[in-house]
Amino acid sequence: MKDRVSALLLILIVLTFTACERLDVVRTYSIIAFEEVYNEIPDKIIKENGEFAVISPHGGDKFFFGTNMRFEIGLTPFINAGLDTDKLINNNSNMSITGDTLIITADILGAEGQTAPKAFEQVIWNNRGRLYYHMEHDSFELLLGGKNSFKWTKDLDKQIADDGTEVHDLCFVLNPSVFVDAGADIENIDGWVYRETMTVDEKGKMVYLMRLVRQNQLR
Repeated sequence: MKDRVSALLLILIVLTFTACERLDVVRTYSIIAFEEVYNEIPDKIIKENGEFAVISPHGGDKFFFGTNMRFEIGLTPFINAGLDTDKLINNNSNMSITGDTLIITADILGAEGQTAPKAFEQVIWNNRGRLYYHMEHDSFELLLGGKNSFKWTKDLDKQIADDGTEVHDLCFVLNPSVFVDAGADIENIDGWVYRETMTVDEKGKMVYLMRLVRQNQLR
């Protein structure tokens, strides 16, 4: 009798887990939304040295979502705004510089896949706890650690958010304080906007915080 009860409990647990997986609409729609972004700009989501990357249509900065998750950011606008690169690197272990490129390593699990959408889907599966949906902006955010994130829209045709602010289809979001501490004039970095944006705080609460954002409108 006990064996039968245990077996039934196991079946119930498996069915419950499977149902929860199927009902994870945020994860499901985040993957669908990324595929729509990919279909909109297939020439800007590339494979480079065996890794997939999203290239910002405005500026050429890259977000890699392969085995080594990271941003690769052009340094020139930051240096022109007064950034002390030595100070930046010395104070931030997740950053390094190669030539004129700033590399910001993400603190999340990478993934592999035969295509860009499949690789990104695996990233979402591996990091479900870092994925959030912002209802007001109809957008998704993947937290990368260090107060940095990658954001993409659920609706490419949506121009104005429910809170009246402009909607951007694809955003690279950086923690501004590390650049301020290294001497950069944060409001004068060409191609980047220092602005209040919806994100998630340390407690998982949706809040508006000041961030440095590379904004991309795809339509």
